[in-house]
Amino acid sequence: MNATDPTPHPVFPRFTWRRFLRSFAAVVTGNAIYFVVLLPYLPPWLRHRPMGMDAGLLLDFIICVVLYIGLGRVLPADDQA
Repeated sequence: MNATDPTPHPVFPRFTWRRFLRSFAAVVTGNAIYFVVLLPYLPPWLRHRPMGMDAGLLLDFIICVVLYIGLGRVLPADDQA
């Protein structure tokens, strides 16, 4: 593969708006679920503290990943040419 080859890189998928919007929706919705719905009811050790790596950040990440996978199963796949 050279600089003039238009073939996408086999490891890194090409950018698509559908994939971008899917990940954006998963992150925004996941953060809303974590911070608005769950945070008031979580024990202190599961609450995220700003500028730190903690169990709350891990829980927020897991929620976003589950939503991303769920949206991938619900929404139609990218058109592969």
